[in-house]
Amino acid sequence: MHSKQCALQVLFLFILITRMAPVIATFLGIDSFQSGDADPLLYLGGARSILSTGVNPFNFFSPVYFYFVAACLYLGRGHAIVAIGATALVGWLTVIGIYQLSKKLFNEETAFLAALLTGIYPNLIYFGANLFPETLTIFWIVFSFFMLIEYIHTSQKYYLLLSGILWGLASQSRGRVPFFLDLHCSRYFAT
Repeated sequence: MHSKQCALQVLFLFILITRMAPVIATFLGIDSFQSGDADPLLYLGGARSILSTGVNPFNFFSPVYFYFVAACLYLGRGHAIVAIGATALVGWLTVIGIYQLSKKLFNEETAFLAALLTGIYPNLIYFGANLFPETLTIFWIVFSFFMLIEYIHTSQKYYLLLSGILWGLASQSRGRVPFFLDLHCSRYFAT
């Protein structure tokens, strides 16, 4: 038991270092904040606009990630590295959520493998280090499903309520997520 716990702690530490390495490289100037994509700059610009004017000029996009980045900029006194670090940290917390969800659905060995694979998946590391909203969206989705599984196991209505709230946050963090609502609700229509 103790060796499994130690291995799990080492895994999560390794994944945290893997997630934060690009952020630290950006902070130290080894790598610049260039993703080759306009999305991170759009979210950064929208968040800065929210802080300076109170208005998001890109209001046709889902708003939650703009407010997340704006809150990080506010806490970091305008430094984008704080928002990048917070997004990477959310990615790491998502890996822990995937571990917990997999453990609840399957077993500890499967959960360990799921955490390892999602922790080192290059696209998720890239999204977390470049201010893409997918990282926060996946976080909300994973914990929404975790709450849904808790509801199924316990029949406690507040888990279902939390699942819906988290799903709503996911829907407002990234466009096109509401199209998967039928997947989320299919369990209730099938029974």
